[in-house]
Amino acid sequence: MHHRTTFARPRQRGGTALTVLVIFVVLVIAAVFVLPIGFAYYFTNKMIAENPQLSEVPQPLPPGPPLKAKPTTLSCCGIEFDVPWGPPQERPQDPHLSEYFVHFEFPGGQSIRLTRPEKQIDVLYPPGAADPQQKEAMKNAYGFSIESRYDAVHTALHHMPKRPRLLDGLQAMMAQMMLTSAKMSHLGSDSVGIFSFEGTNGRGFQIGDPARSREVKVHLFDSDDRHAKISVRRSDSTILQQSEIDFIIRSIRPAPAEPPKEAPPAKKPTAGKTPPMKGTS
Repeated sequence: MHHRTTFARPRQRGGTALTVLVIFVVLVIAAVFVLPIGFAYYFTNKMIAENPQLSEVPQPLPPGPPLKAKPTTLSCCGIEFDVPWGPPQERPQDPHLSEYFVHFEFPGGQSIRLTRPEKQIDVLYPPGAADPQQKEAMKNAYGFSIESRYDAVHTALHHMPKRPRLLDGLQAMMAQMMLTSAKMSHLGSDSVGIFSFEGTNGRGFQIGDPARSREVKVHLFDSDDRHAKISVRRSDSTILQQSEIDFIIRSIRPAPAEPPKEAPPAKKPTAGKTPPMKGTS
């Protein structure tokens, strides 16, 4: 009996180690596959349930009569545009926000926020997205890739979210979460109406109906895929009209390049004095 007990203990320890190893492998599989699926399922369903505006897609912006107003030209960050409200007020800006945005406030209660192009990041078109390897990695992860900055916003705003199912698979669920998150980042929680437009200076999208929204966001892309993003807001006591938004959209253009500065003329040696000679070794 004593010998049987002695031989049983190593077998028991080996069985315990195997059980621990199996549990560890199961936990790793759950962490790698189950948890991402569960997170994507929960997060996407939550966004869709709480934001009915996600079901909207861009509609053509109805043409309107041009606004007759004296333009005030504003320029910043390589972009130039006109506003119909006169010169902006001089206001101190928040140092942190001014790193990412340029603000203009007007006496009538309107304000404009221009996103600095170098600080602009799209969920579907992050830095390096144009690299072929990045495109291939995105396609492998989500089943689609983005070709341009315009394509990134176009794809997000035209996405029709649908509630994911646990049987959809990881790639499909991650794609649904990524596209829905991108659309949510553009719309925000209180936007009303999405519109598309095209003009002589480019094409783009308008998010928000000025008759129903306090803020209207404009994305304009020129023929070189340069992206200008402008947000127009109004105060509670101010009326914002579509003709004013059109006035701004039609005027957005690259700012004129500054002429190169001429180098100052070289100083001539003073008459009658010979410059000292350098010593030779």
